Amino acid sequence: MELKSVHYIREAENAEAAQELIAQGWTLISVLATTRPNGQNLPCYVLGMTRAQYGQRSMAEAIEAAQGHVLGPVDA
Repeated sequence: MELKSVHYIREAENAEAAQELIAQGWTLISVLATTRPNGQNLPCYVLGMTRAQYGQRSMAEAIEAAQGHVLGPVDA
């Protein structure tokens, strides 16, 4: 996936959550080092999906996205 084709992005706080999203069709874009407010250093998994892929999701995934778990769209 080219970055210019990414329309939606979201984050996962751990490898297990990232793997679950990948299984749902999301693509891993980057893993970043982050510092939480408590000072703990943890990875942040950044995942993306194209507009076409996003439109093909299941109803359960659409409901989850509507509850604020998706950070994108990118070009909004």
